[in-house]
Amino acid sequence: MRILVVDDDAIYCSLVSKKLSSLGGEPCEALDGLAAWQLAQEEEFDLALIDLGLPGLDGLSLIERLRNYPKTQQLPIVVVTGRDDRDTIDSAFGAGATLFLTKPINWSLLSYQINCVMRLTRSEQDAREAHQRARAESRIKDTVIGRLNRSLRPMARDLGACARDLAALTINGADAKALMSQSSALLVHANRLESGLANMAAFAEAISTNLEMHSTNAPMSAVVTAVVQSALARAAARNVMFKTQLPSDIYRIRGNTAQLALALLNLVDNAIRHAPVGSVVMLSGQLLDDGSFYFSVDDEGCGIEPVMLTQLLNPMLADTEEPRSDFDLTGMGLAVAKRIVEAHGGTLTIRSAVARGTTAIVHLPAERISVRNSEAA
Repeated sequence: MRILVVDDDAIYCSLVSKKLSSLGGEPCEALDGLAAWQLAQEEEFDLALIDLGLPGLDGLSLIERLRNYPKTQQLPIVVVTGRDDRDTIDSAFGAGATLFLTKPINWSLLSYQINCVMRLTRSEQDAREAHQRARAESRIKDTVIGRLNRSLRPMARDLGACARDLAALTINGADAKALMSQSSALLVHANRLESGLANMAAFAEAISTNLEMHSTNAPMSAVVTAVVQSALARAAARNVMFKTQLPSDIYRIRGNTAQLALALLNLVDNAIRHAPVGSVVMLSGQLLDDGSFYFSVDDEGCGIEPVMLTQLLNPMLADTEEPRSDFDLTGMGLAVAKRIVEAHGGTLTIRSAVARGTTAIVHLPAERISVRNSEAA
C-alpha cells in the first residue's frame, strides 16, 4: 500500500515513514503542500497522511485540491495534527478528511485505524459500483423494452397486412403465381421478425447477465488487443484501412475488461461497416491531465443524421411515437457501448457530420486508470 506522508517536520516525517514501513506500507514523503500536490498528480497512492500546518500550501487547501481532482477524489485522507480544537476538526472534515488523528500518534493503534479507513473506503467504492451497475442494468432493460416496442408494432402491422392480402387473394380465386408471391412476402416478414427477436434475445441475455463491475486492475492491452485483431480482419474484408494510435502499455484499467473491449469493438465495427472503400478508420487513446483517459474511433463515412443518432443512443422511445418499419431489432452497437461505458462511470460522446464522418469518444474517469509506477519512472 503506497502512502503519501505530508509534514513540514523532516524528522517527524521520517519517523512516520519508518513506522509505516514496519507495518508493510510503502511511504512517500513530502515536506510541504505544493510538493505533496505535485506527487498526488504524478503518482498513485492508496492513502494520505496530512498535517495541517504546511508551508506553501496549507493542509486544508491541499485536501480541498485532492477532493476536487478526479484522480484523488476518493483517496482516503487521514489528518495528523497537533491541534484538537473543535474548529480545526470541523474544518478538516469539511475540507474532505476521512479520519482525524492528533499528535503524538498512538503507534499501537495506528495499524488498526489505517485498516479501518481502508475497509471503509473499499465499502464505499463497492457501494458506488453497485449503484452504477444497478443504473446500467435498469437502462439496459429500458433499451430492450423500448426497442421491442418500437420494432414489433410495425412488424406485426406488416405481417397482418400480408395475411389479409393473402386471405383476400384466396377468397377471390387468385392464381397460384399470385398466391405464391404473397406467401413469399409473408415469409419474408416472418423471417425478419424471427431474426430480430433472436437478435434482441441474444443482446438481452449477454448484457443483462454479464454486465458485472469487477474491480480487476488489468493492463490496457487486455482491452485493446482483441479489438485490434478483430478490427483488422473486418477492415480487410471491406477493403478499409484500420490504424491505431495508442500509448505504450504502462496504463492499467480497473473494471470489466471484457465488457469494455465489447464496447470499443462495437464502435470500431460500426465505423468499419459504414466507412467507404479505401478510407481510414482510426482507434486512438490518450491520458488527460486530470488522470482520466479517452479512446476515440474516427471514420470517414457517411455520418449519422442527428435524429437517427438520438434514436441509436437512446432506444427507449415513447409509445406515442409513430412506428417505423425500418427501425429493426438490429443496430444495437452504439446503445450497448453507451451502457457499458456508463456502467464504468464514463461517458460516450458521438460527433457526426453527414457526408463527412463520425467520431466516437469513450471517456473513462481517473479512478478507473492507473499507471504502473516502475515503468512510468
